Formats: sequence, C-alpha cells, structure tokens
Amino acid sequence: MTDQSNVLVILAHPALEKSRCNRPMATRARYTANVTVHDLYEHYPDFYIDKAREQALITEHDVLVLQFPLYWYSAPALLKEWIDIVFEHGFAYGRHARGLAGRTLVTAWTAGSSETQFVDEQDQSLIPSIMQPFAATARYCGLHYLPPWCTLDTGSLTAGQIDTVARRYAAMLQRLQWPTFRARDFEGDITLNASLDRLQEESDA
Repeated sequence: MTDQSNVLVILAHPALEKSRCNRPMATRARYTANVTVHDLYEHYPDFYIDKAREQALITEHDVLVLQFPLYWYSAPALLKEWIDIVFEHGFAYGRHARGLAGRTLVTAWTAGSSETQFVDEQDQSLIPSIMQPFAATARYCGLHYLPPWCTLDTGSLTAGQIDTVARRYAAMLQRLQWPTFRARDFEGDITLNASLDRLQEESDA
C-alpha cells in the first residue's frame, strides 16, 4: 500500500436513475481523485458476477466503500450476492487468504426513514446492531471496519441539502486517503459523519 490510499466505491442501487441521494453522491465520488466508482447493477444486471475481475479490482485499492440504499435494514440483493461470491475462502478468509486483510471497510448508505426509526425504546441508536453483519464480516476477513456513513430521511431533503450531502460524501472519501488516517480514530463512534465532524473540530481547535 502507498502512503496515500486509494478508494473503491462499490455502488449498489437497483434504480440509480431515480435516486435522490445516491446518484449525486456517486457523481461527486467519480470526480474525486484516487476514487474508483464501480456500479454493480450497471455491470451485472443479470446477477452473474465475474469473481476474478472483482477480486482483482479490490486488490488494487486500499479502502472499500459499500454504497447503497438501505432496504429493510439490509443491503440490496446484488450487493449481498457480490459479497457471497467475491468474499470466498482462500481470498477473503482462510489460513493463507490475504485478499482483504489490512484494508478498510466502510458502508455508506441512505434511508428514507427518519432518525426516529433508528432508535430503540431507550433512545439508543439501532445503527450499530443493524450494521453488525458488515462489522462481523469485516472482522472475519481481517478488514478494518469503520462506522457507517449515513444519510437519513432522504425524502424530505431539499435540493440544496442533497448537494451538501454529496459534497460531504466526497470530502469523506478524500479524508479516507490521508496518510494521517488511523482507523482507531473512529472506533466507538456510531456514524462516520459524526466522527469526521469531531475530528475536524479537534483539528481547528
């Protein structure tokens, strides 16, 4: 790995042309240096995934970002299929597997539901438990798992707010490339959005 990390965004939106947030987020990402955006539904509309191609693409990058709309507290079907196929024994896990080890995993997802739908009766966030399958997968494969980048209540956002979301997303992708980036800076935080706000405030202090 180089001093400056490069980022692979695995985009999984089954109707990107109708998306209010994921499409502008992906557009901003495409114009961000050292970021590759890989649209799964564009490349694999038939769900037949080229495992060797996808594994080779991963090994060319240091940071893996899974971008998707949250469907019933999970990922769209093709992203789940992609993980099932690509994260195979001998590549993602196993005694001699090194395909993912040492890399960083981030989920970047959107949801139409408001923030109130992501807290329990004690007003505690449900986001860590919702993302537990991704966190467990990361640990099992030797990935550094970071808190998710979340955008909620997307249906009520104005055009200006959506543009802000997209710009902040691109800034987050840039932040993940910094030589001073340390995964442990984000451990214990619920969302990466809040983590980066905190780190920015600390750097400005």
